[in-house]
Amino acid sequence: MASTVVAVGLTIAAAGFAGRYVLQAMKHMEPQVKQVFQSLPKSAYYRELWEAEAGGLLEFRSLRPA
Repeated sequence: MASTVVAVGLTIAAAGFAGRYVLQAMKHMEPQVKQVFQSLPKSAYYRELWEAEAGGLLEFRSLRPA
């Protein structure tokens, strides 16, 4: 019983340290992530392509006239 409690406590502590490490790493990666999203194309062609692909996956028909 006591060993189970110790194991659970160590697991929770390890998860906490891992979460803290991930959050710190994400802060350092934020500028690169912003740069990647800003470099993505924003043309109407890609937007319509995305809507068509998402619509096909979700079985959704656009309400805009063709």
